[in-house]
Amino acid sequence: MLDSEINTTMLRIGNNFLGILNDIKRRPEDAAEELQVSLEEITSIIKGEKELPFDIIKRATEIWSINIGDFFLIK
Repeated sequence: MLDSEINTTMLRIGNNFLGILNDIKRRPEDAAEELQVSLEEITSIIKGEKELPFDIIKRATEIWSINIGDFFLIK
């Protein structure tokens, strides 16, 4: 993938993650606390600066009523 494609994908993943948080009525601060990660990490994911690690996805599906498939984008 080209750098621009990677950046676009990371932004889409971040937007999707923020959408999930909005759907389950969680602010990034609440999500960070519940997922036991820093607010900076959550913010970096939302901004598309950091990849969304699978361990966060797994933890999220264990504590929230969401499907693991919601985290993955289909091209």
